[in-house]
Amino acid sequence: MTQITGIVHFTFRPGQAGRFEELSRQAREIVLNDEPGTTRYDVFMAPDRGSAVVVEEFVDVAAALAHQDSIGEELNRALVDTASDVHGELLGELPPELVAQLADSTARPYLTVFRTWRA
Repeated sequence: MTQITGIVHFTFRPGQAGRFEELSRQAREIVLNDEPGTTRYDVFMAPDRGSAVVVEEFVDVAAALAHQDSIGEELNRALVDTASDVHGELLGELPPELVAQLADSTARPYLTVFRTWRA
């Protein structure tokens, strides 16, 4: 299996940090209950609560795509609507067709050169 990592940056509209946090908790429950292929779903909030970073890891591309389906269009749209800017990176051994799909999105693909980690 080839791990895929997604990093998503949110810059909030005024007063939307709390709504984002609430929606992120809903997404977390979906991940915990319905997504065995999602191995990480972490949300980090800036100290001023003006922005956040979400780090997601998936066992493979299929799990990353399943995550999008599982979260659903309505919840995903609500998360995006809290922000004035959303952009991100998708990291890993990405198939060429997925890289092509990302060409017109705010997500940039980065292909694996090598990975090193310790337990």
